[in-house]
Amino acid sequence: METRSERVEQGGERPHDRYGEGGSAALVFVPALGTPARIYARFAATLAEQGVAVLVPELRGVGRSPLRAERDTDWGYADLVDGEVAAAITAARQQWPDRPLWLGGHSLGGHLALLHQARHPTQSVDGLLLVASGAPYWRSYAGSMAWITRGFGALVGMSTRLCGYFPGHRLGFGGRQAASLMLDWSAFLRSGEPQARGWSDSDWRTRLQQLTRPALAMHIPGDRYAPPAAIRHLLSLTAIRCEPEDAAYPDTPGHFGWLKQPAPVVERTVQTLQPASLAGAGG
Repeated sequence: METRSERVEQGGERPHDRYGEGGSAALVFVPALGTPARIYARFAATLAEQGVAVLVPELRGVGRSPLRAERDTDWGYADLVDGEVAAAITAARQQWPDRPLWLGGHSLGGHLALLHQARHPTQSVDGLLLVASGAPYWRSYAGSMAWITRGFGALVGMSTRLCGYFPGHRLGFGGRQAASLMLDWSAFLRSGEPQARGWSDSDWRTRLQQLTRPALAMHIPGDRYAPPAAIRHLLSLTAIRCEPEDAAYPDTPGHFGWLKQPAPVVERTVQTLQPASLAGAGG
């Protein structure tokens, strides 16, 4: 594994971790909310061993990023898409110019991947990989989980507006996060429609609805946060037509537990990203 940092404007950095040199395909994989890039080391290294090179960007406010959420230091979905995700795609294209390139994400990382493809059509990729990534829309959850999710969304909005950032480190969810990011997320939770308050135009919404790519969407057994209905809702915001696949686990690792035993996700990902699979994919 190699670690790379790119200088960006305003004196900051956009670090990313890179795995593998040879192989038949490449993947940019965007982390979940509040999750450092290093958490994906086992998943990415195993993919690299099987011929898929991987680049994992460090999202701002997390891990090696020099930025931290404060009242006067803010960012949202739009900033992450236009910043870290776009920079990661550029870096991957430069490093692996002749390989099929897929864009993927875990949880919120999947939201950012879809929004990136709608916002930046000139950075079109060969396919999309969503792992445990569903819309947080409260109606996507069954029974009491729907009301718990709705109530939590209200708590996120209230605490974020009160503090000027989201105090997730005190609430046990996602760590300390920027206000706009969590207000975008909580608006998605309430309405079922993605929000990106930093974008003044609406063209991205039309392109999101028309977005079609080869795609693999994986449900992790035992995942309360991204059940199949939430994954279907996320995909329904696009023109992508695929059903969530259950990762072949003998137990129920859940939303983050799959990262400790990534083999079933790796196996299905490798099968999908091989050039032979791409040749027969539509979209």
